[in-house]
Amino acid sequence: MPKGKYYEYQIKKTALDEDFLSGIIDDFQYTRESLDLDLKYEPYILSQTINSQIARKLHGINHA
Repeated sequence: MPKGKYYEYQIKKTALDEDFLSGIIDDFQYTRESLDLDLKYEPYILSQTINSQIARKLHGINHA
C-alpha cells in the first residue's frame, strides 16, 4: 500500500470530493476545505507534479 504525505492528501481529497458529490457539504464549504487541504499539502503535491528534485529542495522534503 502506498505511503507518504501525497498519498494521505489523495485520500483526504477523495473523501472531500465524495462529501461534495453526495450533498453532505455545499459548494462554498467544498471550495474552502479543498483550498485549505491543497495549501496544507502543497509541497507534497508539487513534488509529484513538477520536477521532484526541485520541489523537494524548495520545501526541504527529504522524501514524500
